[in-house]
Amino acid sequence: MSIQTEVLENKTAAAAAALNRAREYRRSGLASFVVVGNLQDMLFVQKRAAHLGLDFGVTVDTWRHVLKDRWELFSDGRRIIEDDERRVLCLDVLKAARVMEAGMGNANVLCRLAKDWLVPVLRRGGEMSAEEREQLAPVYGDILELLALYESRLGERGLVEPTRAAEHLMDIGAFRGAGLVWLAGYREPEGTCWALEGLAEGADTSVVRMLSGCREPSPADEGSPRSPELAELLRAFPFAGKEGREPVRRQGQVQLALPAGPVAEPGLIADVVIRSVCREREAAKAAGRPPLPIHVAAPHPAKLFDAIGAPLAAAGIAVEVDDRQSLVASPVGRAFRNLLVTITSAVPNPAWVTDFLMGPCSGVPAAKARAFDRWMRGNRALSRGLVLENMATLSATCWQVAAALEAGDAQAC
Repeated sequence: MSIQTEVLENKTAAAAAALNRAREYRRSGLASFVVVGNLQDMLFVQKRAAHLGLDFGVTVDTWRHVLKDRWELFSDGRRIIEDDERRVLCLDVLKAARVMEAGMGNANVLCRLAKDWLVPVLRRGGEMSAEEREQLAPVYGDILELLALYESRLGERGLVEPTRAAEHLMDIGAFRGAGLVWLAGYREPEGTCWALEGLAEGADTSVVRMLSGCREPSPADEGSPRSPELAELLRAFPFAGKEGREPVRRQGQVQLALPAGPVAEPGLIADVVIRSVCREREAAKAAGRPPLPIHVAAPHPAKLFDAIGAPLAAAGIAVEVDDRQSLVASPVGRAFRNLLVTITSAVPNPAWVTDFLMGPCSGVPAAKARAFDRWMRGNRALSRGLVLENMATLSATCWQVAAALEAGDAQAC
């Protein structure tokens, strides 16, 4: 047998179909599982299960957790390796084998191979003849050597990779009489795909894959490369070409920059901006046109400008920053807000009144503001009316503010 595949309209429909199929398995007497890609999808499907009134006895979980649960029941005494243990062990294997540099980059690559491809690669290597091995590129021979050494080290420590554990469970029939509904995500780990495809090959295990129509082109969408939901969403944007009702076609390219911490982030952003400006200048020179501006969007433009402005200027790049903030976040706005709050309170806060008086909009000299602050702090009978009355004498602006506050007209401030 092979995996049966059903394509549903969207993720919600796929989840409902998966739960209904799992209910059929359960009522047929099979151990029923809904396999999802991650914990977020698990919560989504569990909520749908509660909404549909799903029967008890259907397990909704990731393949990793389903495998661990079965391994606790049918294991041979070994323990499934954790991610941190795998990384350390791969680094030790690289140091012992000495066929590649023992660095974290090679260790991470070996981790991915060991986690998802250990069984298929070693199985294929064992099936190869001596002549086929000789024709391999040296790097592939090194990989086979590293993975073989890695698995021997696993055995010494009583550990096992998930793919090897899944193979063992298949051999002893641990999933016999089970029905698995695989709610496939956008990117499934290769180890999950390999294990579920292997289970589907057995005659006593049923595996069905449910796909969301939003993740694949819909053949019913008049040949459009996008699903109906995505096409409709794109048409709602103002730049999507409403006259022709055609979605925007993808242009340009995406570049991923992954800084190793907040200290490295500004330097990496500056480097990306410098390279982008250089490429645009070269393209403009070749086309005989002036260079186009490069725009950098950031959550906090002023903070980013402080960090990368100097490196960009040193590279001969003129930079302008455009940043906005709400009025209450500015010193002037904060002073007005504090003044309004303290004046409308039963007991005014002298510090907040002084904050307004010392600001640039009060029209009060600093010496007079400090004297008014001393008067407020030394007055035990301070009240709202008394503060407004005396504040109005300090400047014309204070008189207008005091009159507006007395009248309850905050907009006039």
